[in-house]
Amino acid sequence: MIVHYLKLLWKRRRRHTLLFLEFVFTFFILIAVLHYTLNKVKYMNEPMGFDSENQYIANIQFDRELLKDSAGFFNLTNKLKLGLKSLPEVETVSVSNYVYPYGNAEWYTNNESDNFSYRTCYTQVDEEAINAYNLNMVAGRFYTKADYIRKKVPIVVNQAFVDTFMEGKDPVGFVLTLHGEDAEIIGVTEAFKYNGIFLEGEPFTFYPLNYSWGNSAALVIDMKPGTPATVQKEMHEILKKELKHENFSLTTLDDLKQTFNNRFWVPLIGMLSVSLFLIINIAMGLFGTLRYAINKRKSEIGLRKVLGATTRNIRFQVVGEVILLMILAFFVALIPAVQIFEFGNLITDYSTFITSIALSLLLILILVLICSIIPSQRASKLMPAVALHEE
Repeated sequence: MIVHYLKLLWKRRRRHTLLFLEFVFTFFILIAVLHYTLNKVKYMNEPMGFDSENQYIANIQFDRELLKDSAGFFNLTNKLKLGLKSLPEVETVSVSNYVYPYGNAEWYTNNESDNFSYRTCYTQVDEEAINAYNLNMVAGRFYTKADYIRKKVPIVVNQAFVDTFMEGKDPVGFVLTLHGEDAEIIGVTEAFKYNGIFLEGEPFTFYPLNYSWGNSAALVIDMKPGTPATVQKEMHEILKKELKHENFSLTTLDDLKQTFNNRFWVPLIGMLSVSLFLIINIAMGLFGTLRYAINKRKSEIGLRKVLGATTRNIRFQVVGEVILLMILAFFVALIPAVQIFEFGNLITDYSTFITSIALSLLLILILVLICSIIPSQRASKLMPAVALHEE
């Protein structure tokens, strides 16, 4: 039967060329879009590890004349913290470098010696970061001021760091080399997806703040729930008074989150819209093509009925030809899709890629079945005498 359908498709290849190319193009686009979408959905289900509600980020540029040395940096940031904490709406204030959630900044460090290799993004924060971000510790603890005098630098890593580089090892108390110094892991957080919900959580490290590292900083300000937006004016005045300039920005972490995530929402919605348009276009084309083909093949259908074909045989023939055409287009689209994704290093997870292929085939198969039901029913009800008489 399949061979017979192939012969029929080959004889009408010119009529089916456009539909065949639409199938190929749609399969290729669907595989790409579903692969991208499924990856993002998988990442969205990962824990963030911190809160973004009721929090502000003050991004500050310091006047070098006010800093002079690390003591000046320390004193000025402490004044800022005390000034902000004087507001009853403020819970905690933490000083950080400019690597903070949705901040579009990354610091990386790595080590490939001492029988322990790793690569991690890291941030420098003070001891109050655990409360400012509401971090969830799954092992050990966060460092405190008392830990700053330790011989080994106290650091805190996230669970992704442990899962990636420390399988089978106890992380708490583990000593590694970080920036040429001995560092000891004293705690593990559940997660810290500073790069948003749409990207994969990666190994992350919290490093004690170095007060002499630069002339800029970020203040992570944790507010009480239900704090009105009018408090921004009071915070702005405090920062302006201590800094003696207005070269800073004050933004809610939720606003940064929305702006950051829009970079992924826009292309995702755009690609899904294009895919939907292609599917609708195929549905309309398929439905019209089948109706036109049946009108042109009335004599053939009538002759088949005269020779003993049942209504079920006619329905199977109409649906079977289209399904076979779809499967041929699927394999034609699959070859370049696999090549491009494999050699372009676009496959981050093979299970997701295989799932996207299976879903694209399933979606088009359902579409074909829906669009061919009415035309196949119409073809099966043609009376042999009427069809042959018209011919």
